[in-house]
Amino acid sequence: MRARNIILVLLIIFSTIEIQCQQRDMYRRAAFVPDINVGIKVGCNVSSLVYSSDDLSALDNPMAFRPIIGVMGECGLNRGKNFFIGIEMLSVGRGGKVKYIDRENCTVTYKIASNYFDFRLPLTVRFNTKRSVMPYLYVSPEIGFNYGGSISLDRKDADGDNAGHLKVAMGKSNMEKNWMSVLGGGGLVIKSKFLQYRVDVCYNMGLKDTYSAMERAGESDPVNVSTYTIEGTRKNTGIEVSFGVSVPLIEVKPKCGYW
Repeated sequence: MRARNIILVLLIIFSTIEIQCQQRDMYRRAAFVPDINVGIKVGCNVSSLVYSSDDLSALDNPMAFRPIIGVMGECGLNRGKNFFIGIEMLSVGRGGKVKYIDRENCTVTYKIASNYFDFRLPLTVRFNTKRSVMPYLYVSPEIGFNYGGSISLDRKDADGDNAGHLKVAMGKSNMEKNWMSVLGGGGLVIKSKFLQYRVDVCYNMGLKDTYSAMERAGESDPVNVSTYTIEGTRKNTGIEVSFGVSVPLIEVKPKCGYW
C-alpha cells in the first residue's frame, strides 16, 4: 500500500514537471523579442535645385555635394527578421547651383548651401535574412527644418577674371524654414559578430517649396535681385549615398516563471 502511494506521488510530480515544460516551450514560442540596433550614419547628398519656372529650369543647374551625418535606430517587426521600422535624426546639407550670363556679359554662379535637421521613419524589407549579407529596400517620409547656410554669387568677366563676389547668411528671409520630402532606395546590410554595417543609396524628393514668404513678397535681399523675379517654385532633390555602423542591443530572452 505504501509503495503504491509513493508511485502515485511520483507520477503526479513528473506529470506536473512535464506540464511546466510544455508551458515554458509554448511561452517561448509565443513570445516575440525584436531585433533592435542603434548606430551612426554618414554620407554625401548629391543635391540639385528644381525650378518650376521655364526660364530658370532652362539654365545650367550643376549639382552640389553636401554632407550627411547623424544617428539611427532600427527595430524588427516580425519573426522572420525581414521587416523593420527605423528612426533617423540627421544633419543634411542641401542646395545647388545655377549658372547663367548676366546683362553685363559676365558668367554668374549662384550657389545655395542650406543645412537641415531631419527626422525620418524608414520602413525596410530585408532579403536573404539567414545570411550575413542582406540586400534591402526601404521607403520613408521625412520632415525637418533649416538651421542656416549661405547663398553666394560669383561673377567672372569674359576673360575669366573675378568681377564680383557676394555672400549672405541663410535665414527665414531667404529660405523656407520647414522641410518635407519622401525618399526611397536600397542597399546592403553586412552582419559581423558584434556590428552591423550598411551601405545604401536613395533618391530624396523634396515636396515643399523652398522660397520664403519674404522672398515672394520682395522683402528679402537676394544676391541675384537684378537678374530675374521669383516665379513658380524652387525645390530640392538629391541622390544620397551613405554608410552606417550599428550595434545590436542584447536580446533578453523571456523565461517561464518556474525556470
